[in-house]
Amino acid sequence: MFRLCTLAILLSGFLIAGLEYAGPRPPRKDTVYLVHGDQLVATEVGVARKQTTTGDITYVVPGERSTARTPLASPTLLIEAENLSADKLRLFRLDIRDGHRELSFHYKSKGGAFPLRADITNTAAGLYRIDVLDNLSAGEYMLSPDGANDVFCFEVF
Repeated sequence: MFRLCTLAILLSGFLIAGLEYAGPRPPRKDTVYLVHGDQLVATEVGVARKQTTTGDITYVVPGERSTARTPLASPTLLIEAENLSADKLRLFRLDIRDGHRELSFHYKSKGGAFPLRADITNTAAGLYRIDVLDNLSAGEYMLSPDGANDVFCFEVF
């Protein structure tokens, strides 16, 4: 029985590995795209400015709203990674304050931003699918690699 189960698992793994990704491919590498059916919508690419105050680190992104928008509460995103490590991307909700978007971390007290849940899967050579596991409420969001100020912003409306 054990051998039969092991054989079935190995066979299903080979079948899944043999399937090739047939969806749309991102036109630019190292850019995150929202998947809308057969269409890809590029996220807003930028660099967050770091501001440090007593007990807080805040990352500021210019503008109140992102140019990339989706109506999906649990969007799927794609990235063809070349110089970017896709498995280090983290999803955060941004706050809108004084005409810009920001994300704050409190390192001397409890609270601050925590990454939202997302599943990152390698679907083909260098192509990664990012499935948001939580239902996102209307607002501004960003993906950012750990240890970098690069941001990929989008809005859920």
